Amino acid sequence: MAYGEVEDAYQHLLRRLTEELPDLAVQLREEVNRGRRLKQTELAAEDLQDRQHRLRESQIERLGRQDVAMVPYTEGERVELTLDVITTQAKAMYGARKVILAMIEGHGIESRSVVFAEPEGTAQETIPLSDEVTRTADMCGSILSLLRPTESPESGEVQ
Repeated sequence: MAYGEVEDAYQHLLRRLTEELPDLAVQLREEVNRGRRLKQTELAAEDLQDRQHRLRESQIERLGRQDVAMVPYTEGERVELTLDVITTQAKAMYGARKVILAMIEGHGIESRSVVFAEPEGTAQETIPLSDEVTRTADMCGSILSLLRPTESPESGEVQ
């Protein structure tokens, strides 16, 4: 994939994420803007030389072996990070619902529904948890089949 195509894919994924899960999109943007942390020993030779030169010019000590540097994500890494965020969110949604259902069943609670109500009691919504677990399992499976065909909803599940 050429640079423009990778960048377009990242921008498309970010737009969709902003529409569907805006808080998650904000977190992703912050992470991408911050960059990834690398120890001095993990820096590419060219990056290390460039950083050492700038430090000398600023009359700051050299980078030590345990010092870290913030390095921008490459275009491919940004797409990969976005895919990780989306698949992790899908697995977490499925896993959380599955765990809540298991807790309810484990404690012998008869109702298998969760009721969300406003404090004044004017409006409430009842969600059958077993239906929700099935729905999120299907959703998670669809997301994984599109983005990570070798993973299953159970891998890396929230417990």
